Amino acid sequence: MIKNIEHKNIFHVVRGLNHGGIQEFLYTFIKYSNSNSFLKHHIVSRFDGSFRPMFEQLDCPIFICDDKEIAYLVKNNEGNCVVTHDVNGSLPFLHQHAYDLFFKRIPVINYVHNAFPMQSPPCLFKKIITTSKSNVSILKLNGVVTVPIPIDIERVAIKKNIAELKNKWRIPLNKVILGRISRLAPNKLILETIKAYFELRKKTNVPIFLLLAGEEAAYVPKGSQINMIKDLVSSLGLTDEDFLYLGIVTDKEKQELLNVIDIYSAPTSKEGYGIAFCEAALYGKPVVTYDNCANKEVVGNGGIVVKNEDFKALVEALKLLIENTELRKKLGIQGQSLINSRNKPALIIKQVEDIIIDVLNLNNNIYFYQYNWTIKMAKLKKIIIPSLYKRLLSFRFNFKESK
Repeated sequence: MIKNIEHKNIFHVVRGLNHGGIQEFLYTFIKYSNSNSFLKHHIVSRFDGSFRPMFEQLDCPIFICDDKEIAYLVKNNEGNCVVTHDVNGSLPFLHQHAYDLFFKRIPVINYVHNAFPMQSPPCLFKKIITTSKSNVSILKLNGVVTVPIPIDIERVAIKKNIAELKNKWRIPLNKVILGRISRLAPNKLILETIKAYFELRKKTNVPIFLLLAGEEAAYVPKGSQINMIKDLVSSLGLTDEDFLYLGIVTDKEKQELLNVIDIYSAPTSKEGYGIAFCEAALYGKPVVTYDNCANKEVVGNGGIVVKNEDFKALVEALKLLIENTELRKKLGIQGQSLINSRNKPALIIKQVEDIIIDVLNLNNNIYFYQYNWTIKMAKLKKIIIPSLYKRLLSFRFNFKESK
């Protein structure tokens, strides 16, 4: 237990408040943490977004500010610890808060959700948490703690009136529904989902329909992903009778749509965990995706994971499930069981809280550095001055985990 029992202010840094896996995780974490913890959670984001109402349900303070203002904000609001969920998924120039907080000696935990190598020096962080074994192998650091994503199972609303829902959304009653609900971003491979559907229309006699929903990622040019979808759909000659894209949907609407989907078709890449796979599995929907990063680890026996970038194998796996109702049901039940046992919030939330408490207890001059590190000077090409500190861009860092 923490040495000082008074409540502690924990600030979570995210890139935006749009719908996404990190936002879903943070909502679930704060929801369950607030119910039995003295940790007071705050959210700091660079952009507002459609997921904000979900956080407001939790009575959680929300701040919108630029990266360079984060350390000042945390200090002025008596922040005791920062958990950054953004550093490994953003460009280096957006990591300034990690440096600023380091120099202010406010402990930072790097929660690595993305399947990327370390983007900032590990010595900036008191602890590094990640979501999958796959991410650990990518990070190539000792001492990284692996914690699976908790899924808010209580929010699952399985409906029996599927026909009513299909009528509401103008989805055909007599077709197998392929679908996915996710952010529109390059790594999500949305266009491959559409292309696979187009190929399947030529390969199976079973009537099928494609349903897509989700908003553009905050970091892509506005309209770029939607325009690519429109161009592809037009070039393939797909009509409203074949395909439906709904754009941004609320949490309640997402729950409804997951009920009507039969197969979750989601070829994707660079997933640090893939919370969308877990959500689909909770509704008993088999997942079909590529074998890269954490996909196979997360999907488990709740779907079919084909060789990475093997488009033909992707199409064949989808065809198999379209034509085999019993296999769909079997994989759906297995996936549901996996999520209910592996991703229960209570134990997972406790693990993360314990890490935060350990970091708060060890935040003193002796134990401030999580990693021993040395700097070897390479050619110094450029010097910039972000905030008040000089950052040397072309350094080579060698790190060794402290014992």
